Amino acid sequence: VYSGEALVAAVGVRMARLKTPGLPLPVAIVGAVATDENWRGKGIASKTVAIAVEWARERGAAVVMLWGSEHELYRRLGFELCGSQILASLAAMDLPDRTPVSIRNGWAPQLVRLLMARPGGLVIHPEDANWIGAHRNIQWWWSADASGPVAYVAFGKGIDLSGVVHE
Repeated sequence: VYSGEALVAAVGVRMARLKTPGLPLPVAIVGAVATDENWRGKGIASKTVAIAVEWARERGAAVVMLWGSEHELYRRLGFELCGSQILASLAAMDLPDRTPVSIRNGWAPQLVRLLMARPGGLVIHPEDANWIGAHRNIQWWWSADASGPVAYVAFGKGIDLSGVVHE
């Protein structure tokens, strides 16, 4: 949304497919909802999200999802809170001792193979490697054997998930 030449609000939509029993389900992921603080309270975010949802449905999205902290805004737009996240101290957990392995930090395009093999989540394709790797707010930690990466965690995945191990 512009006022003259000034950008005052925005919303992003990513069309994807969610792994479900049978065929993957076409979904839309709404994010990056933002309104300049001088333009808040005027219904602009509500209108832009509504337009984004309509755009996604016109393109075949069976489900529209979003992650955000503005629960009341999204509830008014017809979204339902479907879960919550918790913070748990790994240091406080009684985890079994494991033989030390080499842990690496940073994105590696070879991690896409593991993302593609997950039984749930979004359908990932090899060509998604650049898009996933471009997210600079995510810290990737992973281990590998001679065949490549075998395990990973994504820390801080998503703009509003800073400080959270996501997967």
